[in-house]
Amino acid sequence: MRLMHCLALLALVPIASAATKSDDPPSQLIDKSIVTYPTSLGNYSLAKESYDPANVANGVTLNYDLADAPHELAFDIYVYPLGRADTVKAVDDAMVEMEGEIRAMEQKKIYTDLKFNDAVAFDIAVPPPSVRKSDDKKDAVSPDAPVPDKPLDAMDSNTRAIVEAARAADSPKKTTGRKRALTLTAYGVPRESLAYVFYRNLFLISVRATAPIDALPTDKFNALVDRAVQDLVPAVDIQNFGDCGTIHVFVDDKAVEKDKDALAGAVQLIREAGRIWRENCANKPDPNTAPSAQHAQETIVYPTGLWKVHN
Repeated sequence: MRLMHCLALLALVPIASAATKSDDPPSQLIDKSIVTYPTSLGNYSLAKESYDPANVANGVTLNYDLADAPHELAFDIYVYPLGRADTVKAVDDAMVEMEGEIRAMEQKKIYTDLKFNDAVAFDIAVPPPSVRKSDDKKDAVSPDAPVPDKPLDAMDSNTRAIVEAARAADSPKKTTGRKRALTLTAYGVPRESLAYVFYRNLFLISVRATAPIDALPTDKFNALVDRAVQDLVPAVDIQNFGDCGTIHVFVDDKAVEKDKDALAGAVQLIREAGRIWRENCANKPDPNTAPSAQHAQETIVYPTGLWKVHN
């Protein structure tokens, strides 16, 4: 077996590989990430953003004002890199970590009367993949290849294998995260708070909203914050650039059954195409892409050796 980068178009699959120029290869799984976020969206406006290039693990922090909320309500989104992970484990671990950070505030006597509710599943929409190759647009992997909609049992085995792979590789339309309610007292003021975590595009996205308990009824607080999470989190775009944008297909040079090996390669190619779109990856950024007037962005450049080249 040998690893094939930049596999040429396979006859069985209407998808091209994401090519890497030989004179400018990615150095690691992710060389850089570009986080783009709205400065204004409906009733939401960006109040503050922060990013420390010396601490890339913390990612980008965004604080939004909600037009329909009491001015005491704080709403923060944290967007930070994680790498490849199982979605369920990623969000469960992130919620445990968030609880630990909040309990640390209690140990410091900043919070008192801390009480957590159980975490529950919470769905939000996933934005469509946004990365594009900068060197050759026509080679960009597309998730829009037509997929037959007839029953699988009506297809021959080769077609069925391709269709099953294509359906599994389709870009997700939603992601399931976690939501957890808690109450606490901070600086003598009883407060209610909501915490959310999601995993998307190799990143964790967590949200924390807190307001004085007497600022608005709990049901209205929940509805207002839920709506803000559903509106704002999908509007945050995370693009990754590095080896994650390269399709990796293993081909057996000594295979006897060439047709069977070609089919296996085609299935791998489709799965890798789906991975690239789920991770929102390309080899390098498009230099002509800039945020709109209603958006801003931060570029996270990772130190060499932080990520494995391919994992």
